[in-house]
Amino acid sequence: MDYLFPNDPILPWSTLFSLPKQTILPSPIPAHPTSYWFLARNALYQGLKALRLQPGDEVLVPAYHCNTLVEPIIQLGLKVGFYNIRRDCQADVQDLGSKIHTKTKAIVMIHYFGFPQTLEPYLNLTKQHGLYLIEDCAHVLVGEDDGIPLGSTGDISIFSWRKFLPIKDGGMLVINNPNITADLLEEHSNNFTQAKVAINLLEQLLADHVPRFQKVILCVFNMLSSAYKAIIGLGKSSPQHVPASYDSPSFQIESVNQGMSKISKYLLKRVNLTSIIEKRHLNAAYLLDAITKGALPGVIPFFKEIPPGMCPWVV
Repeated sequence: MDYLFPNDPILPWSTLFSLPKQTILPSPIPAHPTSYWFLARNALYQGLKALRLQPGDEVLVPAYHCNTLVEPIIQLGLKVGFYNIRRDCQADVQDLGSKIHTKTKAIVMIHYFGFPQTLEPYLNLTKQHGLYLIEDCAHVLVGEDDGIPLGSTGDISIFSWRKFLPIKDGGMLVINNPNITADLLEEHSNNFTQAKVAINLLEQLLADHVPRFQKVILCVFNMLSSAYKAIIGLGKSSPQHVPASYDSPSFQIESVNQGMSKISKYLLKRVNLTSIIEKRHLNAAYLLDAITKGALPGVIPFFKEIPPGMCPWVV
């Protein structure tokens, strides 16, 4: 059976030339200290540093995770422990509680696919044992649990805007705990990285909006962009500070201080967040209804319903 596979979020040409719709970059809690990084994994690394954990301290993470969640923890000399996740993507609270010991200093909580975790068990355990709570909102655009915005509960929280929005890079770190102070050094993207992001963005624009003569146009454009990348690569920009790929499966310690690119910040202020949230919610509800009615035999959704006020990444 043939299935539809979603593309990356599409950027309308009009967004490039529109006035800012947000005066500041999006944040669930604007009053809290916020910093913007090339990727969410960079934001996680910086947040872990801000917690000032010691080598050998343990961080508990869900057994169902992406490797780029674990690698920043290991790079800082910390130990990783795992706790079980139920079929509905909620934590196995009994198992989580049994994994806490004297070396445990923090727990990572993941809001899987944009659907909120139940916060209360995490808050009870972290308060009882004096642990930090790291709120992983990499799958979240907006959402709440019992009226509490996702990303506002953890001592630190991270977001990944590029999963939902038509930008090539962009992760965010929010520090919610006022007792955590951090000297965060966001390096401005060098010329190579700025050019790489801009060229990849234009390539995507052409692929999305120029169906006629697309192959010819892309061929010519790719030749020109490859030449330009090669020329810039001969300049002073140091290659080791250039992320190899937005979709690289590995964590790159050499580019961990890389900030969000200028073009992505520019677009992040101009995208129509309200429209994007409404359309994603509508599309997800339509897909979930179709799956529930058997339109896709053999496909089982993770979740049975979509709570109001959230923006699903996956159903």
